[in-house]
Amino acid sequence: MKRKRNLLITFALLGALAPAVQAITYNQNVSEPTPGVFFGSGNANGSWTVDTAKGIELGLRTHQRYPSPANVFNSGGDGTYAWADQLGYTGSDRSSWNYDFSINVAGTNLAVGDFTFQLWIDSDPGAGHAWTFFDPSSIPDNAVSGTAYEQNSENVRFSGVGIPGYNNTIAGSYDFSLRAYDKTSGDLLANTYMRVNVNNGTATGAFNGSVPDSGTTLVLLGGALTGLGALRRKFRA
Repeated sequence: MKRKRNLLITFALLGALAPAVQAITYNQNVSEPTPGVFFGSGNANGSWTVDTAKGIELGLRTHQRYPSPANVFNSGGDGTYAWADQLGYTGSDRSSWNYDFSINVAGTNLAVGDFTFQLWIDSDPGAGHAWTFFDPSSIPDNAVSGTAYEQNSENVRFSGVGIPGYNNTIAGSYDFSLRAYDKTSGDLLANTYMRVNVNNGTATGAFNGSVPDSGTTLVLLGGALTGLGALRRKFRA
């Protein structure tokens, strides 16, 4: 079985990758505010891959969007999620699955805007990585609760926040990393990560959340978020 390895940028070019914060727990609920999940309507808590560090809680998971919204998460219980993706039966050009993210900084007594957040998405379906990233807190239609909580759900075929070049007809494995940084020092504070295996994707082995340094990555998607809120609507699930 093949393991994910970075074929896009080598250590010789970048130096050491930023260390991952190792406090990952699986199949978790995200915490307050009650009921924990507050984006859209009808969405249940549970099946999150969570990192809690330095008063910050970050969560990632997937859920079913088509052929009808459902609280189906397909978690493997180890930070992996599995989907058979068939756009044909949905009557839509969207993927059958969404990814969800949750940001909670209430334990710091600060606001989301006091930190820097990055959501890294791997678009290489094979054994390598092709990383892009953007600031998920800048998505115009995020669900917010006070100043310390933000959540949203995104289809992987959405421009700017999805998987670039995603092909639902092939087997693929895609890694995601949600990261929080100190806005002043740039230090990594928290990092949760997951792997999504589509159509029996074959990548195996633990993904430790390491991604290239944001200052040296090749692709930045933040500009693609402009006007996104006007083009999308909230999902039920």
